[in-house]
Amino acid sequence: MSIGIPRIRDANTETMTGTLVLTAASAYHQILDPDGTRDLDLPSGTGTQGGEVMVTNTGGEVITVKQSDSSTTLITLAAGESALLLCNGLSAAAGWQASQLAAT
Repeated sequence: MSIGIPRIRDANTETMTGTLVLTAASAYHQILDPDGTRDLDLPSGTGTQGGEVMVTNTGGEVITVKQSDSSTTLITLAAGESALLLCNGLSAAAGWQASQLAAT
């Protein structure tokens, strides 16, 4: 479970072509170029309690990070911003929270 166990070089770098849906097996560090305004859906809050994911926006558009219900916005990342997201496991649809936001 990569999101739950961060490892060195456990990263995914990609240009998004639509909504990206993460799973518990997704890489810990998501280095993303949205190539337009895009959504990033986090995995369910159940089963990933204690999990972490770092998201970095390398593009020029906004990434809207959403809970696993695909409708609740957790945070928006402008160009050059990063956020560390933590899973508290309180519910399947709202188990994630943003821990920090930093410009890169």
